[in-house]
Amino acid sequence: MIFVIEEAENWSPSLRSKALLRAAKTRYFTDPSIAAAAFGAGPQELIDDLPTTGFLFENMAVRDLRIYADALDGKVYHYLDRNGREVDAIIRLRNGRYGLVEIKLAATCEVWTKAQPISPNSPRL
Repeated sequence: MIFVIEEAENWSPSLRSKALLRAAKTRYFTDPSIAAAAFGAGPQELIDDLPTTGFLFENMAVRDLRIYADALDGKVYHYLDRNGREVDAIIRLRNGRYGLVEIKLAATCEVWTKAQPISPNSPRL
């Protein structure tokens, strides 16, 4: 059996969090190159369709983060709350430490100007 899709569980900031999260798990390609091949997309097609390329890039980044997290006995989660605030990947280790990752394929750093804490008590970097 070949697995083409993996699911990322939704992350909650605490065990008893009152935050309302999106119920459905996020799905990622185990290997985004399979999707590109299924689309028949070569290098020029990917350059010409940056939204699709960004989607495949995010899948590739999450795949690699899962490999690294697994080596550290951690897991990768996704976060999306009812207000639309999203974190592409949260790497959580078994000791409780975690890191939030925003994945973008862009020529600018616009994402930093739009970053918001995921809770009112979260420190802003």
